[in-house]
Amino acid sequence: MSCYNPFHSKPIKREVSPLYLILPFIYIALLTVALFLALSQPIEAEGGNLYQKVENEPSEVKISLTVEKEIRHLATLNNFPVDTALRIADCESKTGKYLYNFEGGSAKGVYMFIDQTWENYCEGEVLNQTDNINCFIKLYPENKDWWKCA
Repeated sequence: MSCYNPFHSKPIKREVSPLYLILPFIYIALLTVALFLALSQPIEAEGGNLYQKVENEPSEVKISLTVEKEIRHLATLNNFPVDTALRIADCESKTGKYLYNFEGGSAKGVYMFIDQTWENYCEGEVLNQTDNINCFIKLYPENKDWWKCA
């Protein structure tokens, strides 16, 4: 490589190290690896993933739908009005955000079942979103007055 020096009449010749010739290729290779690693990670949608991991045992991981998606799914499956199920879930627990009654009492779960109601009419676990949603879908048509948000 030649450089012009105004104080010399002849151009100065410099030797270019082979390292400078391979540095751009190393840089591109590192960027490619970093980009690949970044893109291979799961990308979360705004508001969380469509699926949430629920660990029951250390060796077993189940995938469960988010509360809103599960309400939509179970309501549709049972020919229940989706808008009613979502509206009441939002009013009762902010669609599963608050699973315990902050005013006291025993109400809990997506649809805020009190212990006595759960024990007498429902199956499964009150804090299991699927059990809670299924019980609501079963009981609501005949007991609309049980939910203040109806």
